[in-house]
Amino acid sequence: MSPNDSMTLQRHSRPKPTVAGPRNTKRRLVAIVGRPNVGKSRIFNRLVGQRRSIVDDTPGVTRDRIFGRVERPSGDYILCDTGGFEPHEGDNIKQSLVRQAELAINEAALVLLVVDAREGLHPVDQELMRLLRRSAKKILVVANKCDLPHDTTPAQEFRRLGTNDLFPISAEHNLGFDLLEFALESALNGSPEGAEAGQGRSAGLAPTPEDPVRLAIVGRPNVGKSSMLNALVGEERSIVDPRPGTTRDYVDVFINAFGKSFQILDTAGIRRKSRVTDRFETYSIVRSLGQLEECNIAVLVIDALEGPTEGDARVAGYAFEQRIPLIIAVNKWDLIADKDSNTMEKYRKRVLDALRYVSYAPVMFCSALENFRVSRLLQIASEIHDESTKRITTSQVNQALKTVLEKHTPPLTKSRSSRIKFYYASQVSVTPPRFVIFCSHADDLHFSYKRYVENEFRAAFGFNHIPLAIHFRNRVRKNLADLTHQSESSQ
Repeated sequence: MSPNDSMTLQRHSRPKPTVAGPRNTKRRLVAIVGRPNVGKSRIFNRLVGQRRSIVDDTPGVTRDRIFGRVERPSGDYILCDTGGFEPHEGDNIKQSLVRQAELAINEAALVLLVVDAREGLHPVDQELMRLLRRSAKKILVVANKCDLPHDTTPAQEFRRLGTNDLFPISAEHNLGFDLLEFALESALNGSPEGAEAGQGRSAGLAPTPEDPVRLAIVGRPNVGKSSMLNALVGEERSIVDPRPGTTRDYVDVFINAFGKSFQILDTAGIRRKSRVTDRFETYSIVRSLGQLEECNIAVLVIDALEGPTEGDARVAGYAFEQRIPLIIAVNKWDLIADKDSNTMEKYRKRVLDALRYVSYAPVMFCSALENFRVSRLLQIASEIHDESTKRITTSQVNQALKTVLEKHTPPLTKSRSSRIKFYYASQVSVTPPRFVIFCSHADDLHFSYKRYVENEFRAAFGFNHIPLAIHFRNRVRKNLADLTHQSESSQ
């Protein structure tokens, strides 16, 4: 559709779509490209319906490709936000941004070229248009920052790019999106390649009908998290640079392995607040912690040369507090010299001594740069997910509790007038497995006895590599022996 029929900006209001969901996307990919600070991320957020990309007036905030799902009655599609296109800059990160934009263009069925109506036509806009024409992709030119309703005069200059598909909008004030979305959906539904584009591995962003296992790669800055994601995917999905803080938004990709669908998230480095001076890094850390809280499994990446640090312990502590299953990945293992048959075991003990409160976490040794044992990470994640979703029947839980009490008599109450009595227990949820044990004087139970019960439950039910949540509650109605007898009689 051409906007010639109506160039009037309209305030856009529609129901918020969800970013993820197993509806028929046909894996159609729409890439948003343009110079730095033209408003690509704000447009992305408007179309997706969430604040998914960081938005700021400073150029260069978005670095990696960010993906989001847009659900529409005419058909869903995947939207890709890219970093600012600066082809003549020699900086490694800016050159990586150019490569990321080119990758997005190659995978896309449709490209939105975003330009700045306030600044007017820029030579880089023209160069990017020439690149897009060579790609033979369907192109819509979006003139952003037309902030006054009914005033589209600033956008007319961009007709010199040789297109009639020009859409003046204001992402900041939510103007002009009705026409843009109608044209976008018409272009996708009308092009035969729309259903076929993005069928390669990198564009396999739509999850399978079952919920994917959310696997967050976390850790301190510059330990190799982005390299780990790239090694898992098999291509450059995250920008890798020796300087810390390269990743700002979280980057995610969907892959299938070991009979499961995984959503793998590369997050920004997490470090102590007192060392953070850049407000973008503050945004990134908040988002990383949010992704950590919402993931099913976290992969804590540690630099093998540096060994476990206080910063690693802090990140592991976040996962422990949220009861998130954890895999400790010791990266850059290829750089450790003079290894022998005992090196791994000694290093494993060193890691678990430093992170003793997550002693249940498996430790794997790998090299993302050399792609050494990286695929093993997904195998371990699959096993941990099966473990964390395991359900134990109430009769089995109470039989195990009875055995625990017989092995180690419950302690006395604080007044020492009687022993604490245990009545019954039940598993109430999974991921992580959560148990409630009812007893008298629950507040008098010492930490050491609680830890004893947890360790016995681990051994009894095979919860070897995941955190458990066991809650002790006051209850005086039922007797454990009677409950166990009733459960056995009913089977």
